[in-house]
Amino acid sequence: EEAMALDQKASEESNWAGSENIDLHLHSKKTKAKTRLILKQIKNRMKKQHERDGILEAERVDKGVEASKKLFPAIELLHDPHGLCETLLKRIKNSGSNTYKFEVKMLMLNFVTRVVGNHELTLLPLYALLQRYMGGHQRDVTAILAYAVQACHAYVPPEEVYGILKTIAHNFVTERCSGEQMAVGINAVRAICARVPSVLSGEDEDETNGADDDDVRE
Repeated sequence: EEAMALDQKASEESNWAGSENIDLHLHSKKTKAKTRLILKQIKNRMKKQHERDGILEAERVDKGVEASKKLFPAIELLHDPHGLCETLLKRIKNSGSNTYKFEVKMLMLNFVTRVVGNHELTLLPLYALLQRYMGGHQRDVTAILAYAVQACHAYVPPEEVYGILKTIAHNFVTERCSGEQMAVGINAVRAICARVPSVLSGEDEDETNGADDDDVRE
């Protein structure tokens, strides 16, 4: 399959390279036939350009859950993914500092969030737990942000995601943060909003309601 994909991409690149050059016949006598030929070449190039733009745009789209399903097919075969995630999440929350090493907790969080994202589970306590690990100086905080992204899907309530976005904005997208920290935070916010578009409309409604409340108080 990989070889076929490479052959297809090479064929597409070849077709694009062939359509790049348009013979305008600048050094020959202009005729109606040559004019029609030039227009045909321009039309063909525009068609190839639209096709190429569509392919590149499709490649840029974050496949999110669908891509991870192909990478980790075994997760799709779990018998009771929701029960398993609940059990692991309780162990993480109730474990003390000496129960599991930090690296083990990270592995458990990685697994839980990946299963939640793949099966599109509703596990609300997970998002509050992730926020606890999102401090600016938290160890492996970039991994935590990645776990938060992969735990998001279209069926997560917007208010849960909005809490995560507020935490990321407060800890990573402020004037006291370095440029690198801000880039990490903005990328995480972008990825989360791409997976849960409804959070944007929810935020607008909250702001509107807040403005109305201010008007009433005045």
